[in-house]
Amino acid sequence: MTDKEKMALPVGVTLDRFIKRKEEDFPYATGELSQLLRDIGLAAKIVNREVNRAGLAA
Repeated sequence: MTDKEKMALPVGVTLDRFIKRKEEDFPYATGELSQLLRDIGLAAKIVNREVNRAGLAA
């Protein structure tokens, strides 16, 4: 990635964008870790949604 491309990157980076960017550094990888990271990210979103639905209990 050139310096010019780095300057054009958005301030925030999504998990998928980060994974795709890093996959390019490892052409020999099988993609299993990438899929595992995506699955963990999805699980975190589901947990977040369920916690927000339940509301706060005191």
